[in-house]
Amino acid sequence: MMLPLLRSSALRKAPLAARNARLAPVAALGRRSFGGHGDPRGHLNPDGTRPEAEDIEDYHDPDPIDHTPRLNLVKERGQTFVVSGDPPKSYSQLWPGIAQKNVP
Repeated sequence: MMLPLLRSSALRKAPLAARNARLAPVAALGRRSFGGHGDPRGHLNPDGTRPEAEDIEDYHDPDPIDHTPRLNLVKERGQTFVVSGDPPKSYSQLWPGIAQKNVP
């Protein structure tokens, strides 16, 4: 009883697969657009030669340590502590737009 169902479903799928196989090359031509716009020789120099590959000559990566604030170190009782340059800010200074009224 299962065999006729399999055959009928296979027959229904066969024409669709055959139709897709015939249309695939035509559909592919409509979708291929890479490299289709602009100057086809735009990646070359005006004389037709390839541009020289870029190297990292004269490249400078800034050192983040040069842009950090100086630490205030305090040595006390044999231990070294870091003291902040500016005092801690209150809540209203950090977030001026958020009111703190009726807070339990």
